[in-house]
Amino acid sequence: MNLNGKTLAKWLREATDADFPNNNKDDYFTRYRRWATYLDNNVHNQVNAGAQINDGGYLTDHGPDHVATVIQRASELVAADGCTLTGYEVYLLLAAIHSHDVGNIYGREGHERRAERILEHLGELFGDDTIEKRCILKIAEAHGGKPKDKIDRLEETTDILGRKIRMQMLAAILKFADELADERARSGRFFISEGLLPSESEVFHHFAHALHSVVINTAQYEVNLSFELNREQVTKALGKTRTNEPGEKDVEYVLLFDEILRRTWKTHLERIYCMRFLAPAIRINRINVRIEFFDNYSQIGDPIAYRLEDAGYPDYPFENVYEMCPALKMPGNEKLTGELLKSRLEEQERAK
Repeated sequence: MNLNGKTLAKWLREATDADFPNNNKDDYFTRYRRWATYLDNNVHNQVNAGAQINDGGYLTDHGPDHVATVIQRASELVAADGCTLTGYEVYLLLAAIHSHDVGNIYGREGHERRAERILEHLGELFGDDTIEKRCILKIAEAHGGKPKDKIDRLEETTDILGRKIRMQMLAAILKFADELADERARSGRFFISEGLLPSESEVFHHFAHALHSVVINTAQYEVNLSFELNREQVTKALGKTRTNEPGEKDVEYVLLFDEILRRTWKTHLERIYCMRFLAPAIRINRINVRIEFFDNYSQIGDPIAYRLEDAGYPDYPFENVYEMCPALKMPGNEKLTGELLKSRLEEQERAK
């Protein structure tokens, strides 16, 4: 999709009127600017404070800058040559991006389901079509929470106000763009330098601070993640929230290098999952990771680099087709086999 170097938010102004319901008589770009400005000035900038009031701890940035980063990452993904979105799909995607984290203002748990309260607060500023709002909320909710496999539960395509919308594709763009938006700008750099982070939030901020570059290269089908760690970040265990039972949390301590390995593996899994819904329009085949170590300006040892990509025979969670497809099981958990099918047909013939 040729964005001419623009983000989706800026490209939206240039979309053709025919892309939108009612030939864009409602001026979707102007509507977008109005509610996006309102959210940036009145909601996004309060999300971290709301989360802290409800949950304690200190989230990495979930404000206007994070929203802008997710929009930038989504723009880089859809810039792939094989991807084309309509103006209305771009509008719905941008609305979902602005909505996906606002629920954190009421607390982290289940935040992906709470955007509806914010949309209701905006009233007609967000438009008055409930079917459009439901579509936006579905796309936004699929970015996180449980169950993990939410995109598969969405309609592949649906008709909204007379326009065909690729729901699963838009949700996958948002989910993967959000995964790639956890970088240095999100970290509380002053809190890190002054040692002011609460223990349950330490590793999340240090991870974001260590990730200094995220480069999406759709022409080469890859994403490059570049980290740098100082001596203290290598040697000091950092705290993070650990959930035991529902409502019960405590703090565990991990080394940042181990957290990077865990998080980049998660990014690899997110890539595999999202590509189910993005290919062939968008293809990312590998995640390249490079970690360097510094003591002020001096490098410590050699960099560590690794690549995460599909390789070998897949280790699938289902042992056979019957486990994956309940439709192939009969009452009493009996398997539908060729022999059973054959006997059924023979019985039908004899009954004639």
